Amino acid sequence: MPKKTTILIIVLLLFTAGLIYIAVRTEQQVPPEISEETLTEEELTDLIPTINPQTQISFNPAVLNTINNPQTEYTVDVTVNTNGQEISGIQLELSYDPAILSNVTVTPAENNLFGTNPAVLINSVDQELGRISYAIALGGLDSEEVSGNGNIASITFRANSALTQNTQISILPKTTVRSLRSTNSLLQNALPLTIIFSTASAQTGVSPTFVPQNLPQQ
Repeated sequence: MPKKTTILIIVLLLFTAGLIYIAVRTEQQVPPEISEETLTEEELTDLIPTINPQTQISFNPAVLNTINNPQTEYTVDVTVNTNGQEISGIQLELSYDPAILSNVTVTPAENNLFGTNPAVLINSVDQELGRISYAIALGGLDSEEVSGNGNIASITFRANSALTQNTQISILPKTTVRSLRSTNSLLQNALPLTIIFSTASAQTGVSPTFVPQNLPQQ
């Protein structure tokens, strides 16, 4: 074998061995850890501030007197007053006595505060436990936040008036009002629906109260 050919083969072998060595070392190397900086509470607040809650939720009517309206089915609206605050969505968490109220359904209210085509994200009614979960929001990503006084949902139900003189549909503390401009819930307080079935209950002056008076910020 010519001397030049032998040298060429040796060079190729050394070059190949070098490539194999580099490849093995590359696989064995552990990639450097990338540390993510966690924003402090102050930095997060600077990006999305906390806004003082002003929004109120109630029912229309606030007191449903079935004595003067002997129907088999009733419908009430859930009303929101933002008191000037702009909001992007609401999640309602309601409770009622399933032994008294039945066939409960929830639908978006007409002339809705969130416009003609709101996004209904959650609509769940547990007829056995008496729990309602209902979330409604702006209809699109390009929709502007809304403010004002208007309805967001209509609740329809049947009532067994023989079991009690009155009952309520309560708004639970887990209810939240959201805005893209705030990290916390903008819900300040909520007024339950009181349903009166008997004349005695009406004469005692049963009236709704804010429950709870100040909902926790979420």
